[in-house]
Amino acid sequence: MVDDQTHFDLQMEAARRCMDQYAGALSKLGEIERLEKGTQMNITVRKIGNSEGVILPKEMLEHLNVHAGDTLAVVQEQGELRLRRLEDDPEEFERKMKVARERMRKYETAYRALAK
Repeated sequence: MVDDQTHFDLQMEAARRCMDQYAGALSKLGEIERLEKGTQMNITVRKIGNSEGVILPKEMLEHLNVHAGDTLAVVQEQGELRLRRLEDDPEEFERKMKVARERMRKYETAYRALAK
């Protein structure tokens, strides 16, 4: 049998857990709202193998729908770096394919010799 104090303590603990979950959800919503408003986020340049790089926060990647393997363009302008997602442009892709087909036709003999 549980006495009144133990029952009260159990209810308080359950309420604290609910409040913690609620506070966590509100915090995440606040982070998303800040991302939408263009809020500055500080990140650190880190050593990655023989290079250096930055790790972008998960919330930012999710908000921009960027995943591992996606290509981003980096623009350096007036002392700032800006990242933007590269969108596949069907017209640009077709133009590049047309140039590639023309070169393959023009140098077909050389390509066949190199392929042997």
